[in-house]
Amino acid sequence: MKPEIQNIYTLFLDTISYSSKTRLLTVNVIEGFVSSETESIEISEGNVMDNVRSIDILDKSRKFKVEFDSPIAWQNVDESFTAFDKAEIINNKGVIQEIKNSEYLKYVRENHGWFEPHQGTAIQYRIWTENDVVDIVTTEEPQIVQVK
Repeated sequence: MKPEIQNIYTLFLDTISYSSKTRLLTVNVIEGFVSSETESIEISEGNVMDNVRSIDILDKSRKFKVEFDSPIAWQNVDESFTAFDKAEIINNKGVIQEIKNSEYLKYVRENHGWFEPHQGTAIQYRIWTENDVVDIVTTEEPQIVQVK
């Protein structure tokens, strides 16, 4: 995996697109930065969190295109509603993770597993951003290009 993106603190999802003609899934992400200023935010009526820092996209934020050739399946889930799977084995070496033993990967194999004898062993990748969690099941490592 390219170290430039793996050393980033956090990302925001920009767009996801898929072409059935080329069988290419493209996930565009933008680098986020933690603000140096603190603020107070009201998280619900009467409940205020003090000394928090926003995470923002700045002019210096880098943009990356992450491409998956011939993915088997993918999903995008609102980060706020993501439940952790305790069985997962996570390669936690950056913002793009390789996941093993997940319920999602198990589901894909059980319901669409005939691809493995033809395309190879399934690999699950996860792109965890500030607002979205994108899981991709594929048989090849993604191609990552910095576009800004």
